Amino acid sequence: MLSATFIAFRNPSLRDSNPLLIYEPVEDCQYQYLTYDALSPESKRNGYDVKYTKRGFVIDGKASILLGGSIHYARSTPDTWDSLLAKAKEDGLNLVQLCA
Repeated sequence: MLSATFIAFRNPSLRDSNPLLIYEPVEDCQYQYLTYDALSPESKRNGYDVKYTKRGFVIDGKASILLGGSIHYARSTPDTWDSLLAKAKEDGLNLVQLCA
């Protein structure tokens, strides 16, 4: 028995703008997404306002897309946790799930 499969790929159409971006990016901003560092000291002390809309989350009045990953602490040692979190932040993650 002979079987043949053909798969065709085509490049995605190019867009002039990012359809997932729900706010205008700030040119001099270090991050395109809201991180904990971007919150005001008052919000860090007293908590912050989180709302959900059809397009994503609004945190302290700033539209934000949550980009997350997970870290399995059982698969790492305590001395590497700071490094793992720093690498996650460097990669643009602003949400980290810690699996127990």
